[in-house]
Amino acid sequence: MADMAENQPPAQPPGDPPTPPTGLPALPAGAPPTPLPPGLDADEYRRFQEFQRFQDYQRFVGTQQDGNQPVPAPQHHELVTHLADMRGQLARIERVTNPPTWQKVLRNKWLHRLVWLVVLIGLATWGVPTLIHHYFGNSDSGTGPAALPLPKGQSGVLPEGPHQAVADVYMFIAENQPTYACLIFSGPAGKQFAAAVGAPKCEQAVTTLSAQVTDKTAYASPLLTPLPGPQGPTMIISSCSFAVAGGPRLGTFTLTQQNQGWEITGYAAGPTPCPASAPPTS
Repeated sequence: MADMAENQPPAQPPGDPPTPPTGLPALPAGAPPTPLPPGLDADEYRRFQEFQRFQDYQRFVGTQQDGNQPVPAPQHHELVTHLADMRGQLARIERVTNPPTWQKVLRNKWLHRLVWLVVLIGLATWGVPTLIHHYFGNSDSGTGPAALPLPKGQSGVLPEGPHQAVADVYMFIAENQPTYACLIFSGPAGKQFAAAVGAPKCEQAVTTLSAQVTDKTAYASPLLTPLPGPQGPTMIISSCSFAVAGGPRLGTFTLTQQNQGWEITGYAAGPTPCPASAPPTS
């Protein structure tokens, strides 16, 4: 009987929860299931709980040893088998539940929205004009309605070159846009243009000439590419020096470079007729 008493395991300290076969304190009976942390499956979370209980047991052992009370010997061979795996799981859980600051910043939904907003603003301010420029064109000679910038009344800037200024006048006449056409003329030049057409004002002269246009597309795109470039701040361009189609040929333009671009500062009718070497009008 004495031998049997010696082989009995030490009595469980009163008030402590029963020790499971692994030697770890059991979870409280009837405890409600804990929701799984994000990024973990049930098996990983179970191992994490076992590791936590093992740590609780180690603290319990330390407390009992400080009080010189007998401590039940856990089955350490089972604990050691999973200890390294538990530590790895704990490190992974720590990374999932408490990621570094830079990961938190990258995962922030407001940062994502801000990046998309910057992208949209960039597309609106740079991408769309670039696509329009690519598909509709903008030649250096300033010919064609799609190649022309906004008129001075809209953009506050005159055409960039003398060829483009003359092409603007033809284009706005073809489209019957008298306000925009006359903005390229200075005050005295606008009066000269109106007098040459026989109209009281520049805007009425544009309307009169627009009624004579038979092909808007052709008239809006006079070919000024063969003409030489300006040799100084002033240039004279005669409508006899380039081909005109789809409407009446205009006269001679005197253009002056300003701070914002080139302005028509003088206008004269003719020469009429154009020299024999002039490109034909159709």
